[in-house]
Amino acid sequence: MEKIKNKLIELYNESSKHSGYQILASNLEEIVDKSKLKISSRYERERLNYIISKIDLKGKRILDIGGNTGFFTFESSLRGAESIDFYEGNDIHAQFVELGVKYLGLEDIIHVYNQYYSFDIREKSYDVVFLMNVLHHIGDDYGNSAITLKEAKENIIFQLNGMAEKTKYMVFQMGFNWKGNRDKGLFENGTKEEMVEFIKEGTKECWKIVDVGVAERISDDINYVDLNDYNRQRMDEIGEFLNRPIFILKSIKQERKELDCFSGTYENRNSEFLSIMKKMNIDVMLPYIEPMCNGIALELGCGEGDSTKLIAPLFKQVVVREGSKKFIDKAKENLKEYKNIYFSEGLFETFIAKEQFDVIIANYIFEHIEDVQQIMNICYDSLKEKGILFITVPNAKALSRQLALKMELIDDLYSLTENDLKHGHKRVFDMQMLLNEVEKTSFRVKAKGGLFLKEFADFQLKQMLETGLINEKHFIGMRKLAEDYPDIAGSVWVCLEK
Repeated sequence: MEKIKNKLIELYNESSKHSGYQILASNLEEIVDKSKLKISSRYERERLNYIISKIDLKGKRILDIGGNTGFFTFESSLRGAESIDFYEGNDIHAQFVELGVKYLGLEDIIHVYNQYYSFDIREKSYDVVFLMNVLHHIGDDYGNSAITLKEAKENIIFQLNGMAEKTKYMVFQMGFNWKGNRDKGLFENGTKEEMVEFIKEGTKECWKIVDVGVAERISDDINYVDLNDYNRQRMDEIGEFLNRPIFILKSIKQERKELDCFSGTYENRNSEFLSIMKKMNIDVMLPYIEPMCNGIALELGCGEGDSTKLIAPLFKQVVVREGSKKFIDKAKENLKEYKNIYFSEGLFETFIAKEQFDVIIANYIFEHIEDVQQIMNICYDSLKEKGILFITVPNAKALSRQLALKMELIDDLYSLTENDLKHGHKRVFDMQMLLNEVEKTSFRVKAKGGLFLKEFADFQLKQMLETGLINEKHFIGMRKLAEDYPDIAGSVWVCLEK
């Protein structure tokens, strides 16, 4: 055992271009005497704290590219990662990690590859990729050494975008200087603004920037916090490394694949229950959107087109934005007789309006959204003055949900149920939570209410309708009751005016 500890110290202290760059992970600190190591930390612990505040690593499949001496790999194992593929082209660093893995008995979790990661690999996918402080070394530590600065920047974007096929999330960081050479700045002024804009513009078709973390010095401590008006400024006093932002990226390509998967969980057509629900939603909307009828409408999400079919006769033109190609293909087939419907394939987050709309309809959409404010702002910018945004969402305080809580079928009104997760829901709302989101925008609340009183789960109501225990009059009555008791309705809605 002592022999292994000494070998770890020897390997760590072996001199190389990037040696001593990382502190020891917590599980290695327990077996290696830090006082015998030549460490020049790059604020690993501080960066890790920011990362795990944004991404839960438990149960995740992780890829660590250019992992150096394995700090982020070993720390991921401590946080319950399912598996970690560690790639490192430096022989000594890879040997250090391999020996540490064996000593800690982590061979089933951590797989060490002593090679430079090939960005052309397609056969394996991950939940999270760590790609930190690697890509600015293209043409130096790896890749074609004859490329120009312009070509290096093009390759950085190309390799970043290629990774969107392989992972749901990426933790990305890179230096300001190409090949680490101060005379070869990647950006004219060496600012965070330039780097953020470079990543944002270059990856907009493949990645969503979820968060950007920036180092701030508070007293003698360094903390990574979200990008803000203060810390987005270049801070020469803390050095080049601490000016490098940490990007938390989410793959648009993977999200669209997920949407296609979720499309298979929805039963839309030939369901009397869902037809009644959709018609009820339109009937509630109609008094507020009627003055805009014969104008131009945008529908967010279309499913197989059942709601779109009810909306299309009301407007001169309907534009549908849908992230699932499977849903679009089905909707096009089901709505082929309508000549005023135009489909736009893509995520709501990347939608750019070519013209402003009279009405935007977002029924059962916002429970699927991670960044509610982003979508509300996109809607606001896409509406004409006095235009209407109509939102309907499932209600966390629905009578059926409260009954399930009393029956101990669920633990909490605000927790996502198995059915919620199955359909890709990311959050639950009650009326006040929805209004809280609206208050952060420039919209004015024109009207609000409950859609219908829902005493049973959807599948139970569907069965009762199919067996004749209830009929459409039941739902009409429940819709009227929701006018009196909106807070416990099955769904809640708001009509917003720009």
